[in-house]
Amino acid sequence: MPSPDKYAVIGHPIEHSKSPVIHRLFAEQTGENLTYEAIDVPPDELNTAVTRFMTLGGRGLNVTVPHKQHVFNLMDECTERAELAGAVNTVIRLEDGSLRGDNTDGIGLLRDLRDNLGLELEETEILVKYDNYIQKEQDIANKITKLENINLHDNFDYKNLKSLSYEAREKLSKIRPKTIGQASRISGVSPSDISVLVVYLGR
Repeated sequence: MPSPDKYAVIGHPIEHSKSPVIHRLFAEQTGENLTYEAIDVPPDELNTAVTRFMTLGGRGLNVTVPHKQHVFNLMDECTERAELAGAVNTVIRLEDGSLRGDNTDGIGLLRDLRDNLGLELEETEILVKYDNYIQKEQDIANKITKLENINLHDNFDYKNLKSLSYEAREKLSKIRPKTIGQASRISGVSPSDISVLVVYLGR
């Protein structure tokens, strides 16, 4: 039996990702021979991690925050939609070993508007109608980038910070994020919890 195709999702933090479970179930149901893992990659190790994964036989990667814009700069080529976005959420290793970056975030939004909301909009209409949404998402991305510079100590006592929600105290105590930015991406940690941390740290 041939070796399974090797895939992964990279982010930081990544413990909360359900992608490995989803892809395992997909493989079981379709008979695909593949492995899929979640790899925690700190920003300063991104280039090395992508190169290592592909060198060891990786066929492709999914990319989540905070790496989408940085991975874009590591690609040998990108699809038009990735070029327009200036970000990559999907990496494909081609037959010659080069890396192609793609971005499916936009098409995912369009499909959701069409299939779930029943909207039939031309691309130009979407750009106009959802300009505020796109700007809001960019503002959020910029804010998260700034939060990456606010460090959290390994021995931070979340459970005694009663202003945090119970779920946030439990998740933060278990995952131990290194920065406020990482904490903001943990499922169950709300924007109000992040605000509490920022105020507590005096930022």
